[in-house]
Amino acid sequence: MRRCAFLSLSLLAACHPAGPGPSAARAAMDSLLADGRRAHLDRDADLLAASLADTLVSIAVGAANASPKDSVRAMFGRYFTDASYNHWDDVAPPRIIISDDNSLAWVSRVVCVDREEPAPEGGRRRRLFVSAYTATYRWKEDGWRMTTVTSTFLPDPPTTCPQRAHDERSQTPGS
Repeated sequence: MRRCAFLSLSLLAACHPAGPGPSAARAAMDSLLADGRRAHLDRDADLLAASLADTLVSIAVGAANASPKDSVRAMFGRYFTDASYNHWDDVAPPRIIISDDNSLAWVSRVVCVDREEPAPEGGRRRRLFVSAYTATYRWKEDGWRMTTVTSTFLPDPPTTCPQRAHDERSQTPGS
């Protein structure tokens, strides 16, 4: 019986798709985070949605919502319409933790955003805010996919965003 249980567990583990090697997993995450920044600056909802799981669970203001990828992409399409970004940068280097088998990742990030957007009453308005978020990712055959995101905003943002915390080509510590 013990041999059957061990064999079953071994077969189950073999069926679990592990991620790539540690260097490739980290490089892919660094690239994904750079793409997220570029997606905002370029107002590219398709680029942003490319790294989402089929369903994204978002947690904010005391609620958890599961949204299909297409719905999230459409929401960002509306959010980016007629907006422009003066700044969308990390306040400090993101913290990235990747599981030992490189199949799961956790990221915490704090970004400062300075954007202009259509005002509800007409015309344009400037919004400057600092957002902190954590996100979980699962490795799929073609790369990382964001599965959850939890976000919060600094109640009293600064009047200007600080300088870039790091060059996106640089490596940041894993934890």
